[in-house]
Amino acid sequence: MTNENAIHNTVGGPSKLRWGISYLICVVIMAILAVTVSAVFDALNFPVKMGFGPFLDKLVSDVKGLGPLLGGVIALGALIAFLAAELTARKTGWARGFVFTVAGLVLFIVMFKLLEIRGFGTQPIGGARFLPGYLTELLVGVFGGWLFARLTRTKS
Repeated sequence: MTNENAIHNTVGGPSKLRWGISYLICVVIMAILAVTVSAVFDALNFPVKMGFGPFLDKLVSDVKGLGPLLGGVIALGALIAFLAAELTARKTGWARGFVFTVAGLVLFIVMFKLLEIRGFGTQPIGGARFLPGYLTELLVGVFGGWLFARLTRTKS
């Protein structure tokens, strides 16, 4: 086995270790970005203008309070979405970047819909209550899927 092949498993996709580490990295990044986007859109829609200091306090509070919950939901959804995307990419031969980007988008759409149902018709994630915030949150999912595809790509 050459040094190059030790990094890239060219038969059957990425190694399980690489897949797992990439998954964890993407979940953490998506959770932090999702909480940050939510805090920004909450602050923008807050009835009273908020200075940078209070906003930073709110962001830290959101990361501590909302981060673990949203991170857990993202972790469960990403596991399902990325495994399905891996299978889809292998069976169809479609580009991994495209398949995982769509998987990240679908992950966030389904997650926010389920959170809304659980919230009895109200979106509990404040930043996703408004269309610009919701669309920005969806971009976090798209980015997470794309990043996962990049981290787990193999040499052809």
